[in-house]
Amino acid sequence: MSHTDIQNSFLIKFVKHEFSADIMDGRLYCNSIDYFRNLKDAGGQEDRLEGIAWYYPDYNDKTKAMKIELNGEDNCLFCMFNLAPLYVFDSGGGHYKLTELAKEKFRNFSGTTENELDCIVILKPDEFIIRTNKSLSTKYIPMSMMNHACEYVLDKTDPNEMENNLLKNDHSMAGFIKNKEYEWQEEYRFLFSNTLRFANNNGAVIIELEENIKDIAYRVEYCFRDV
Repeated sequence: MSHTDIQNSFLIKFVKHEFSADIMDGRLYCNSIDYFRNLKDAGGQEDRLEGIAWYYPDYNDKTKAMKIELNGEDNCLFCMFNLAPLYVFDSGGGHYKLTELAKEKFRNFSGTTENELDCIVILKPDEFIIRTNKSLSTKYIPMSMMNHACEYVLDKTDPNEMENNLLKNDHSMAGFIKNKEYEWQEEYRFLFSNTLRFANNNGAVIIELEENIKDIAYRVEYCFRDV
């Protein structure tokens, strides 16, 4: 299931400088859901309820709530931000930089020293999605992928919050529902399922695209520095 619902925006990925070239070369490092559940004080990445939500199978009978919990080992995430162009600007000749608004928004994100971070700007999100899907279908069977913007609710442990969202039609959407405390991130994410057979010793999966993304993305090195 794929949602190419990104209009008039860029996808943004923050990553340590030493790893950003890997993404540009088409290597996507995806951590398991368990990784995010177990993180502590990681600047907005930690979420003990990652991939978990409650709902009523029948909203006419609110005596029987059901908990949806995605397998934390067999599902991995590649998380990005879905940002309007006002957060990124072309400084000339196709050289992109973060605006001061973007720097302020994400300065404390990631739990690492901000000066270590690069920013990958995906200028053509739909093409990025197509390339990722294509690689899965040829190299990573039976892995599957969903991609979607996150939906934010007041309390995902409250089944009443789920009545009008997509969870009741597709339980995998639990991977895209977050509490409102994370809403500032404006997250767009990729959920990869059936990943365990491809995982490394840390439970993460590295997805290698069939081609690099240098023609559809731009790398802003040390994006929080003022130079």
